[in-house]
Amino acid sequence: MSFTAMQPLDTLTFPLCGASLIEASAGTGKTYTIVNLYIRLLLGHGCAPLGVEQILVVTFTNAATGELKERIRQRLRQAYLDFFAKSSQDDFIQQLIEQSDNVERDCQRLALASKQMDEAAVYTIHGFCHKALTEHAFESGAMYEQSFILDESEWLKIAAEDYWRKHVVILPQHTLQLLLKHWSTPDAMLKDIGRLLSQHATPYQTADIDSAIKSVNQYAEQVAKLKHWWLANDISQQLGKANLNGRSKLAKLPTLQDMQAFCKSDLLQIDFDKTGWQLFSPEQVAKAAKKGSEDLSHLDFGQFDVLQSMLQGCQQKLTLAFSQHAMSVVSANLASHKQMLHLLSPDDLLLGLQRAINQQAGSDDKTNALANTIRQNYPAALIDEFQDTDPVQFEVFQGIYGAYKEGTESEQLKACWIMIGDPKQAIYAFRGADIFTYIKAKDWVQSQRHFTLATNWRSAPKLVNSINQLFESSRKGFLFEQKIPFYPVQAGRDFAGLSIAGEEVQSLDFQHLCSEQNLPISATDASTQLAIATANQIAHWLHLAQTDQAQIQNRTITAGDCCVLVRNRKEAQVIKNALSAVNVASVFLARKSVFATPIAVDLFRLLKALSQPTDERLLKAALMSELFTFDAQQLDNLFNDESRWQDVLEQRFYWHQTWQKHGLIRAINQVLQHFDVEQGLLKHHTDGLRRVTDLRHLTELLQQQSLQLVGEAQLIHWFESCLLEPDHNNDNQQI
Repeated sequence: MSFTAMQPLDTLTFPLCGASLIEASAGTGKTYTIVNLYIRLLLGHGCAPLGVEQILVVTFTNAATGELKERIRQRLRQAYLDFFAKSSQDDFIQQLIEQSDNVERDCQRLALASKQMDEAAVYTIHGFCHKALTEHAFESGAMYEQSFILDESEWLKIAAEDYWRKHVVILPQHTLQLLLKHWSTPDAMLKDIGRLLSQHATPYQTADIDSAIKSVNQYAEQVAKLKHWWLANDISQQLGKANLNGRSKLAKLPTLQDMQAFCKSDLLQIDFDKTGWQLFSPEQVAKAAKKGSEDLSHLDFGQFDVLQSMLQGCQQKLTLAFSQHAMSVVSANLASHKQMLHLLSPDDLLLGLQRAINQQAGSDDKTNALANTIRQNYPAALIDEFQDTDPVQFEVFQGIYGAYKEGTESEQLKACWIMIGDPKQAIYAFRGADIFTYIKAKDWVQSQRHFTLATNWRSAPKLVNSINQLFESSRKGFLFEQKIPFYPVQAGRDFAGLSIAGEEVQSLDFQHLCSEQNLPISATDASTQLAIATANQIAHWLHLAQTDQAQIQNRTITAGDCCVLVRNRKEAQVIKNALSAVNVASVFLARKSVFATPIAVDLFRLLKALSQPTDERLLKAALMSELFTFDAQQLDNLFNDESRWQDVLEQRFYWHQTWQKHGLIRAINQVLQHFDVEQGLLKHHTDGLRRVTDLRHLTELLQQQSLQLVGEAQLIHWFESCLLEPDHNNDNQQI
């Protein structure tokens, strides 16, 4: 393979000016490297010294932002202590100390930075865009007062329904009939074009609506001719008397009756058979014939093939034309609604900043006020998880940090822009990644500014060597291998893996599942058999561990040392059952926020009811949720028992007063005790204990947040935001 080798990264000599790209595989110390580069920028090691508010660090989730900020804070504290002592056990810090021309001054800088970390410019991509637009509203042309919404689906649905009402229902009958076969409702249309809208996709092909309608009319004329031919020549009767093969659909009376009814209808497509027009194609008629069948060559069944071809052409033109038109109009409708109500979504933040930068990009660099201002505020930018960057995000940063013209500034004065990520993860589109954007960025950065982290500090040497051998032996280890080649890494730690009876087990072991008679195995059977094989292997190791024959790093292995990776909960349950069958206890661990559970939605309903005690409907809605475990009869009895219901209505005002005077957690506990909710959950649900745990967890989170927010409305807004966008990586939210 021919590709330019990347330079191994040396954190001490890495250039802190211009644009650079760092490719970092898992376990190679990416976060450690980011923090070390951050320290160099603070101290002015190879650049002008910067403050924490001048170094922009961007990652892609709120959880990652908090974790990265804490890692920087901890590293700064330790670096300060080491500089104060003028000695460090960390090789990188020790070299900084030795190369410093003023250790006392650098010590003060580290102390100040550590104290100012709350002001550090560590943001998510949307957080950065929001800050840039609000702080530079004049340069960006953004409105000063706008409301931020995490979920724009409600407005998108309204925009789609507007389009449906104005552009779909008024279509000519034939066109509408075919279009409704593709999109039966506005929701179906939105489901089809929604992802394209979010990605701001441009169609590869174009088609206009008038041309599509014209092709539909031509198709409808041909259908009318075929119906007339069928009825006029009594084709049903001729096929019925043709002595065709009895197993053929064409020989069956119900099929002929359905076709007869179709020819008398206004329909444009055969709806009684999934093969459509192909049901009566010349090929099918020939297949239906047998020895002794009547000769049907005088009948022109070729027109069915013509109709099938015309229908496919119509559907393609219709879908393309209306998808393109709907994307344009729905997008405009959505923008109009949000602009009128001064609303901003996360995507609007990105597009707004991109638009503002692009409007000035064609002018002289000195007059590009917004890009210049942001670059002056943040002379250095480190973009983490860069493999997840989409085209809009890349264009934003390129417009800010990559807009230098040749000869305008010396290399030393250029702002620092470092892109860090693992391109091998850029193929995961479900995370929002765009492999082509990464490749475009890599091509844009000069090849001598491509760096890689070449040491794996996490895995055993044998596993690292096995992975190297596996992918180096493949000519195409990854898609787009010319742009994303495999770079072998070396192991940074020397430790042994699993050993059985004193002999090391191979780190990478492939097992092939074979069937007894060399026949294909169904996915379900294969999944079960593989799970049993895996469970038996783990059980065998744990059995050997009882006599100290199975060890890892000179200690006996335990069940907690064994981990099985699965793709989904279904596979997890299969392996869990297999382990249970060999008496090995296991737990299914998944990163899932407690706000993504059904109990969270039910608790939100209760919170709304408590905040508005005068609205009886909210209270009824809360009581009808699974949280209270009432069945239909119990609810009917409660609502119709005037005395009991009046007692509940009186209690709701008391609960609201408790919230205001003594805090939310006491009010919620009073409601739960009044209706004996926890016992009800344990009694009526097999996962009742899990639900009770989640309920208590959510109550604690609400109580913590209520101490930080002012007023009931703010707390409810925060809760709703968490429900709309649960953070599955936030440790505080883990179930």
